Amino acid sequence: MTPLPGLRGVFWAVVIAGWAAALTAGAVWIHRHPRPDATESASATGAGCRNAAAKRQLPGFTAKRAMVLNHLIRQQDADWAGASGGAQQSDVLGKYTRCPIEAGQRLIQEETEVKPTIKAPAGRVSHPFSLDGHSGTAGAINAGTVLDIFDGTRVVARGVPVLALECPSGSTDACKALLALAADDVPRLHVADPKTVTLVMTKP
Repeated sequence: MTPLPGLRGVFWAVVIAGWAAALTAGAVWIHRHPRPDATESASATGAGCRNAAAKRQLPGFTAKRAMVLNHLIRQQDADWAGASGGAQQSDVLGKYTRCPIEAGQRLIQEETEVKPTIKAPAGRVSHPFSLDGHSGTAGAINAGTVLDIFDGTRVVARGVPVLALECPSGSTDACKALLALAADDVPRLHVADPKTVTLVMTKP
């Protein structure tokens, strides 16, 4: 039996009306739930991390560079002369960031730690490496740096992330880099002399 033309028209009218209603509802939801600003999301990564706007009224210093999690805060990292709210250098200098910080943002005591929080990426292990004898590069190495390591012409490891620097209390010198090594890189690093190997930064 052939369907009546009138019924067929009603059916398609209902389908089109439902589709239009679904599109309208989706548009309303997107309007009411906008995507967060990318800068704000990156700034507020981690429990207790504040976005840039929330930090403007707090005591602190202006960051001269971007700093990732576990960055050891050194003299060159902040505008110390521009302290706000009575902040002191000792509040943050020589400590580790526990939140990502963008250049130009406020560096505050509440987003620092005395010790770094170390967690090696999956498939890698955390391994300390002395920076003694590497004065040319040691001052530039920090959390987030990526290294190629050579022993003469022999490759020890490539693309090694630095998780953090481990330094004597109250110092930002004579540090060890905590490296995220692949398991098969560890034996090669053990037999290499830390003072004579070459470190090449592929990502500052």
